[in-house]
Amino acid sequence: SNVDSVIKQLSLVIHQTKPWVKFGISPFGVWRNKNKDPEGSATKAGQTNYDDLFADVLLWYAECLVEAGDAATAMTYVNMIRTRAADATGWVYKGGTYDAPTATYSTQTTPADNYKIGLYTAATFGTGATAMKAVRFERRLELAMEGNRFFDLQRYDKDAKFPLSMATVINTYISREKAQRPLKVDANFVAGKNEYYPIPQGEIDNLNSDGKIRLKQNPGY
Repeated sequence: SNVDSVIKQLSLVIHQTKPWVKFGISPFGVWRNKNKDPEGSATKAGQTNYDDLFADVLLWYAECLVEAGDAATAMTYVNMIRTRAADATGWVYKGGTYDAPTATYSTQTTPADNYKIGLYTAATFGTGATAMKAVRFERRLELAMEGNRFFDLQRYDKDAKFPLSMATVINTYISREKAQRPLKVDANFVAGKNEYYPIPQGEIDNLNSDGKIRLKQNPGY
């Protein structure tokens, strides 16, 4: 709420001084490129907040719907994302030239992979834990390589209704990777410790320098 208050106050001050200025907050800094929307900025961002992060919002909503017992509506939102992914104009093509502003390949003849993207049905999506597994899997696909997986696993680990052990998932991954990546041979995720990074000792010393304990090290370090 503090962040919301700051943004609201900033918007009010800007509009009081310069009413014509359009103000907004975008996690990526680019809401939309002008080539897709006349209200967008004169940028050529390959990933924009409105077009590319909308799926994140839909998946959050789908997750909430499953938690609330409405798997049917959750499936509708997940299928919206899969329908977009199934659009062949957005695929990667062999021998094609990538155009960043439109996020497409100019020559769309031979797909670079065997794309097979279907939609869920009530039978395949299921309800309860089965539906939640589908939503989480879609989130893993949609947000791959964007740095969200670790934090999603933290949430799932604490989900009272549909728990998923963070340690089990990560250690299963590590055991599979050890043969290919020698640097992981001694890796192991420890529950209750590795969910967090250690706090730099210098920061702890600075804040506690007068003898009053204000900051303690995270458990396990």
